[in-house]
Amino acid sequence: INEMAAHELTSLHVRALNSLLESARVYHINNEPVVIAEASMEHYLGDFAYLAHRLMEMEKFTVLFAVGRMEDRVQVVARSRSDAINVGRICAELGGGGHAYAASASIRNLTLNEVHDAIVRNLHMQAGPEKTASDYMSSPAVGIESDRSMREADTLMMHFGLKAVPVFKPGTRHCIGILDAQTASRATSHKLGDRPVDDYMRRNIKSLAPDAPLRDISSIIVGGRQRLVPIVDKDLVVGVVTRTDLINVMTSEPGQVLDYQENSSRERNVAKLLRDRLPARVRHLLELAGRLGQQLNMPVYVVGGFVRDLLLDRPNHDVDFVVEGEGVAFARALAAELGGRVREHRKFLTSMVIYHDEDGLEQRIDVATARLEYYESPAALPTVELSSIKMDLFRRDFTINALAIRLDCTPYGQLVDFFGGQRDIKEGVLRVLHTLSFVEDPTRSLRAVRFEQRYGFHIGPSAEKLIKNLLSLHMLDKLSGKRIFNEYTHICDEDDPAACFERLDGLGLLRALGPSLTLTPSKRQILQQVRSMLNWYRLLYFDESVENWLIYFLALGHRLNYAEVSANFAALGLPEGRKQEILQQRESMRHVQPKLARWQKAFEAGTGRISELYLLLEKFSLEFLLYIMAGVEDSGLQKNLSRYITQWRREKPDIDGRDLRDMGIAPGPLFGRILRAVLVGKLDGETPDADSQRRLALDMARQEGVFPK
Repeated sequence: INEMAAHELTSLHVRALNSLLESARVYHINNEPVVIAEASMEHYLGDFAYLAHRLMEMEKFTVLFAVGRMEDRVQVVARSRSDAINVGRICAELGGGGHAYAASASIRNLTLNEVHDAIVRNLHMQAGPEKTASDYMSSPAVGIESDRSMREADTLMMHFGLKAVPVFKPGTRHCIGILDAQTASRATSHKLGDRPVDDYMRRNIKSLAPDAPLRDISSIIVGGRQRLVPIVDKDLVVGVVTRTDLINVMTSEPGQVLDYQENSSRERNVAKLLRDRLPARVRHLLELAGRLGQQLNMPVYVVGGFVRDLLLDRPNHDVDFVVEGEGVAFARALAAELGGRVREHRKFLTSMVIYHDEDGLEQRIDVATARLEYYESPAALPTVELSSIKMDLFRRDFTINALAIRLDCTPYGQLVDFFGGQRDIKEGVLRVLHTLSFVEDPTRSLRAVRFEQRYGFHIGPSAEKLIKNLLSLHMLDKLSGKRIFNEYTHICDEDDPAACFERLDGLGLLRALGPSLTLTPSKRQILQQVRSMLNWYRLLYFDESVENWLIYFLALGHRLNYAEVSANFAALGLPEGRKQEILQQRESMRHVQPKLARWQKAFEAGTGRISELYLLLEKFSLEFLLYIMAGVEDSGLQKNLSRYITQWRREKPDIDGRDLRDMGIAPGPLFGRILRAVLVGKLDGETPDADSQRRLALDMARQEGVFPK
């Protein structure tokens, strides 16, 4: 009936059919060619099964799996003309059904790529009798004990020409980790050769038994990006299967199929997220960048935190582009389209496009050439070289930030994830990309805490151990004050800096920056009160902004003496030019605080004047005022301090110097004294309007011997 029925193909059907044709990939299973073809559709597409039928007839495929992503599901339609491939069994494994020659499945909660991998994995299981790990492993395995030095490990791998070795518990053949040659070599070059292997080995590795099938080996090496698999019998390593071993198997045994394609970047299309979660201005900018990339024949990606927050459905419209090619040329073309200009930084292979949007507001876009950064010494600034998007992403701090969306491709909006960032976002874990990450840039340890608290994630066990190793090496001491201050200000601008400082303290990072920065019960209390005070002030929507870093610095120095606070100033890299001003205000604050309590009692008794409070507090910046208010327990005083911040400190006289000149008073020091007296009188209700203020001015002029006209 299906063959005889008339089917009307819409433009959507034609586009889907074209996508299936373009994406078709052939695998040889049991000496039969098996084709997997994929298409992504934003809406449900009827007659998808008919498209599979048309494709089989057009291309004369023997076995076909047509996989379509539509709305919230992935649809699989399978057809087979071979007795060697039972598509019904494979679709049944996917939650569907059918028979050996025609079957289908509808799958939720899996990406297109994950469904593809599941099909390949189940195809492989039909490939007939398998060899096991014992057939492929190298034995005996060369390894190193965890208490040996990184230099010894580097020498060992160089001697045997190995890319990685299993790490054994001292005195045993019990595997507790893996160390790769690149990490050992880099550690040695960073003068960490005397450190034990235990500090930098990869933990939480997977091992297999000697009877494990090849699909399990390939899943670990390629899917899990583990360079080798220890083969363990009775808790002892009897051999290893390496990535090279696996490649040799695949090239010599054409019937075998990897669970994961080695060059896979774990792509999925996110065009719908771009359309649904971004404002029109940002969408148009991304589409423009994609068109320019196609015109210039340059792959163009939007990268980093923008992609991370898009997946998390958090607002972030700070767009950064990376170009595989001549980034400056792309930046110039983009600036020309936007009517802006380009600021080039050739040393770092970056450019900045500066333009004005439709509202007349200045906007800035960073454009970088895909680059590789390497560090000549621990905590140094990076040296930059040309590279690819994969290496550009590899230089980043955490897997959740090593994501990109390609914009010049068809279909538009392919998410590129080489390092498992999507998985880590889903699991809420922060992982570094390599074990020397914190050594090469110790500020990443501070950033890890910031991201952990912002997103409610947790720092992975391996990353946390690497932070402890960083502290044991005193690597934070090598950082410049400017770099520490930059991370510190970002922490203070988070929604909950108090939680960040609590976590930093628990990890020992605060103590490493400065011994007196560690938290005490009173500091914890004032940090929470400061956060509440800042939230209160933000709700007022005043134009006057607050330097969050300053008020939190005061909280971290709560009840410390001058010398300790001065040391913390240096430890956090605060601006040296403001040091005396801030420390002097702090000393003044310490003397004013007991006077405030006395003023409040007098005010409640009816003898305290508002102008007295004004004179006590006028020398302090807004940050100090909010800090003072945060530390006050008396509700009456806190209420008056809030009125001072929101109202009294903003009062101005109703007359000014021009009025005084019009009254015949000559300019001079008397002007200042008059205006000050007028303001005091206004605050206390004695000169509430311009007329009463003019009378006071005339009286003061006469008392000074000045007789106005």
